[in-house]
Amino acid sequence: TAGTKIKIIQAEGYKIGVNPTSLSFAPEGGTLEIGVSANMTWKASTKDTKWLTVTTKNDIVTVKAKANDTEDERKGKVSITYTNAATNAPVSIDVEVVQSAYKVVFMTEDIVLNSDQTTATVKFNASNEWTASVGFAGGAWLEQISSPWATISSTSGAAGEQTLTVNFNGKDYKDRSISVLVKCGTLSKALTVTQKAVPAPQVGRKLRFMTLNQKIRGNEAIAKMI
Repeated sequence: TAGTKIKIIQAEGYKIGVNPTSLSFAPEGGTLEIGVSANMTWKASTKDTKWLTVTTKNDIVTVKAKANDTEDERKGKVSITYTNAATNAPVSIDVEVVQSAYKVVFMTEDIVLNSDQTTATVKFNASNEWTASVGFAGGAWLEQISSPWATISSTSGAAGEQTLTVNFNGKDYKDRSISVLVKCGTLSKALTVTQKAVPAPQVGRKLRFMTLNQKIRGNEAIAKMI
């Protein structure tokens, strides 16, 4: 077919070819096949056994890749090997294997809002479709749009650059933090948004001050009477 590449080795009466000459897996993994055409006995193998498995049936090599749970593209190879009868040396033809990775890159660091700020903007880039949730920082995730006092503007989307708005409901006399969790395939990344506490009222201090003044005036009045 158009665009198909076939790699062939032909020497000393031996002929072996593979199709395709490379494999490309998505981050979630899966199964792909290599067709082998040969006029001798051969075997298929891989050294990248942590994430690739190889099985053979007739002239088809089935390659299975596990899901890539890292943030890095990974590469490997499948070798089709036969033995040269004249030299008794192994001869290999390699099929390159590449697997892409899920990526979530936050373009903003952890956010700290002043007590009078109730809205934060979170920007990130996702390699694939994503979902988002908000939960208590350091606690269990809440798989819904809102926590008791914070909401996010969207909970899912397509690949590409994204912007989420985090809204805090009112204010509090103590710092409040939530975590925005973004999941892309098997990858999860989080960013923390903190709203600083409202300054505590000074009513108690004023009352104490007034009480002290009253005591002083009372003592002065008593001294005058003596």
